[in-house]
Amino acid sequence: MITGVALFNTNTGELVSLPNPNRHNHVISKMFKEMKVRPLRQDGWIQGFIDDQANFLDREQAAEHALECKQIKVRLDILFSEDLW
Repeated sequence: MITGVALFNTNTGELVSLPNPNRHNHVISKMFKEMKVRPLRQDGWIQGFIDDQANFLDREQAAEHALECKQIKVRLDILFSEDLW
C-alpha cells in the first residue's frame, strides 16, 4: 500500500518523504526550507512514493503497486498523489 510521497536521490541514496495526504510539492518545499536543497532531476532526484514497508517506488512502479493493492481501479502509466488522496 502506498503511504506517502517521496523524493529519492539516485546518486546518494538519500530519501525524503512525507505521509499522506501530502503532495510532492510539500516534500520539495520541506527540502528547500529545512535542508537548503533544490531537488532537481539533473542532480539525481526523482519523485515517487513510499509504501507501507518503507520502500521507495518511482511513479511507474507506484502505479503498478497501487493497482495491485486496489488503491486505484484503473491502470495508469505513472502515479500522482492526486490519484490516491
